[in-house]
Amino acid sequence: MLGTPGIARAQQLAARVLGDIGRQRKAETAFAVSVRDRAQLNRLTGRGLCHGTGGLVATGRRIAADALTSIPLTPLLNLHRQAPAAPDEPPGFLDGTAGATLTAVGVATCWDACLLLC
Repeated sequence: MLGTPGIARAQQLAARVLGDIGRQRKAETAFAVSVRDRAQLNRLTGRGLCHGTGGLVATGRRIAADALTSIPLTPLLNLHRQAPAAPDEPPGFLDGTAGATLTAVGVATCWDACLLLC
């Protein structure tokens, strides 16, 4: 995804702090476009938080919660649920089953602060 979701979230947060609605809309649009781009989605490397569908869902939840217009999360959740777990997926937080499972829980958590999403 070349960092677009994370950069979009950072831009969205900055825009909210500055009260810059135009910047916020651009950030949210960048996120929405990136998650509809099959070429970008195909670059995800698994279900983990770092470079996988888990991180995309976690970022999407936070962006959607603060968005000026609705951003549907169902396609992202379905993508995450359908992503196959690697047979050698480690148990860790960023690249492993712990992060993927945390994402599947369906709620924003205080771990989002560790990921700089809030």
